[in-house]
Amino acid sequence: MGVFPAGVFAQLAAPTGLTVTPGDQSLTVSWDEVENTALRNIDYTSSTSVGDNDFILPHGGLPENGWVTATASDGPSSHKITGLTNGRKYRVRVLLWIGDHQTARQTHRAFATGTPGDLPILSLKVSSATAAQGDPFTVTAELTSPLTIWLTAKLSYVTVKGPRSTWYSSNAGSITILAGKTSHSFQMSFDNKDISLVGAQLRIDIKSIEWQGRQTSHPNSPVTYTSQGPTITAAAAKQVSLSASPNPVREGQPVTVTASLSAAVSYEVTIPLTVTGITAESGDIGALSGITIPSGSTAGTGTITTTVDTDTENETFTVALGTLPGWSEHSDPVFDKGSPNSVTVTIQDATLTVSLSASPTT
Repeated sequence: MGVFPAGVFAQLAAPTGLTVTPGDQSLTVSWDEVENTALRNIDYTSSTSVGDNDFILPHGGLPENGWVTATASDGPSSHKITGLTNGRKYRVRVLLWIGDHQTARQTHRAFATGTPGDLPILSLKVSSATAAQGDPFTVTAELTSPLTIWLTAKLSYVTVKGPRSTWYSSNAGSITILAGKTSHSFQMSFDNKDISLVGAQLRIDIKSIEWQGRQTSHPNSPVTYTSQGPTITAAAAKQVSLSASPNPVREGQPVTVTASLSAAVSYEVTIPLTVTGITAESGDIGALSGITIPSGSTAGTGTITTTVDTDTENETFTVALGTLPGWSEHSDPVFDKGSPNSVTVTIQDATLTVSLSASPTT
């Protein structure tokens, strides 16, 4: 390999993209490749008292006492340091010599830290095992512990059961977890208005990963993962039904109308209503255009007022479902009218009747 000339060398910029990936009793050090690298010096220590630029210990020195050389040789832009103690924090420094063996110049040192241990696990999960067409569900990528670099999971969508056409929509073909974070999410939904998808199954897999400009083919992956991800099944529409209480209602008292779902959704939804008088006139009843059902709930309520009038007859009106939100024009709507989908309410007259009687007196 030759001998570097003695003397003071002009220094170049430190290596960039330095990352330290933990493994079982090991740390894998990698950096951006530099053309014409003739030699790499990689040192490490677990001591907190030695300075960044202190000299290395003689052969046989221990990392808890100072800097120890992991390698001083030519090779690729990565190196695995082994024989370390899991759970102990280490500092790592990298210095490169650039050029041929007679004119090589050294770089400044680059520094990083790492703690050996099991690699973080990357996995996918979905917010619900079932979803109707147009009903969004959340896909989340999770790490068991954060990384010091960003990580992108490239996704693939596998039809397990059902039509092989594009029957889902997604705003992401990949999902990125930022440095220091443990998760990131996006929403997607089933989408094929031409055919019924009830019972169809879609699996979301991790096709590959990329981190700090490197891809899965790189030998020093910062995580472990299983390619096959979760499966979600296209479901039938959620049924919406109505009820009213009290019914009958005393004139002048409010009626509480409840809209109920056969299953909860992961977002807030407003169910439209129509209120129509049968024998009740417009001034006898208040308005209620819709009922909001909170995210994660299966029911919501609204109130219709009634007024006291001069009529002495009982009056009636109906509350019915309007045009339901979502993809009702599709074969598999998000919401469908259940039973009952309308309620007839009776208003009992509150007119006070006074009767008189008399008996003879002597």
